[in-house]
Amino acid sequence: MEATLALINEYGTLIYLLLFGYCALKSGSLPLFGGYAAQAGALDVGLVAVVVFAGGYLGDEARFAVARR
Repeated sequence: MEATLALINEYGTLIYLLLFGYCALKSGSLPLFGGYAAQAGALDVGLVAVVVFAGGYLGDEARFAVARR
């Protein structure tokens, strides 16, 4: 697990983009892993919460708009 947290520390901003994209397309266990990484100090907990919420919300809105047409 230490190697994974080191990898997260190395790629910082890219990890937030990955969380956003994953949550926009689908929800699952990756947001939970992001929470664990934030608890371990590898990510900022506030930013993880905002990114996961925004990705989930905007993904739902986009799927609704596509399905409505």
